[in-house]
Amino acid sequence: MNLETVKADFYATLKSVLDKNNHMTQLLEYACIPAGKLFRPKLVYALASDLKTLENDHKMLASAIEIHNAYSLVHDDLPSMEDDDMRRGKPSLHKEFNEWKAILTGDALLGLSFELLTKMKSPNTLEIIKLFSQYTGKDGLIYGQYLDLSHANKSF
Repeated sequence: MNLETVKADFYATLKSVLDKNNHMTQLLEYACIPAGKLFRPKLVYALASDLKTLENDHKMLASAIEIHNAYSLVHDDLPSMEDDDMRRGKPSLHKEFNEWKAILTGDALLGLSFELLTKMKSPNTLEIIKLFSQYTGKDGLIYGQYLDLSHANKSF
């Protein structure tokens, strides 16, 4: 599968999971689209390609990972964190809308990332959710952010 096909397929999947015609759709799409370099989804698609299969589970996993990344960036940009005004060439979500909407959008994206994992049909879904939780939680991504923001002189 070539890069343009991956990109088109991934964006179609991402748009479908974000577009629920509710009050937050605009905020969720603003936070997630465009998704930057698509490194994470490309990695999942490459793995699926190596396995000679691209299933809905792969698409859900790629979307969950990218949505989780978007949540972390929305929160990271907040004034109480790194206070970034720009993200991916456009105003940060809290600058474009406001701070409380950015917080709630990040929270919604966090929940949505796990919701997508629960839609997977793989017999390994529980293990995937366990690992995802572990590496994005208090001892993973959150710990890294804690170290970054506390300016603790610790080594990874």
